[in-house]
Amino acid sequence: MGQAVPLDTPDPNYREYMQRLRQRIYAKWDYPREAQNRELAGRLVIEFHIGKDGQLLRLELVSSSGELVLDSSALDAVKMAERYPPLPDAMQRDVLPVVAIFSYRIRTTQSSTFQLLQ
Repeated sequence: MGQAVPLDTPDPNYREYMQRLRQRIYAKWDYPREAQNRELAGRLVIEFHIGKDGQLLRLELVSSSGELVLDSSALDAVKMAERYPPLPDAMQRDVLPVVAIFSYRIRTTQSSTFQLLQ
């Protein structure tokens, strides 16, 4: 299966496909109200595997933020973004392992923010 590919990879063989994945995940990912109210921040790492047909085959929390509500929000976003685009034939893969870093930060401005780094 090979090593997991970062969601923000600059590799031209994966960049366009990963951009499509990021857009789908961003559309489903939010900063939970409970976390905002408690001003929670954190960083977590998720690995997920996408099958040739775009199906989510595996989802694993590799490194927790230490806050269940933040971890759950990121995991849910990856689940809800399914069905992913089929893997391009040019990738020559049946399964694509992806690693993503989710970062939640509180800014000192009026609005809080969260960011998908990878």
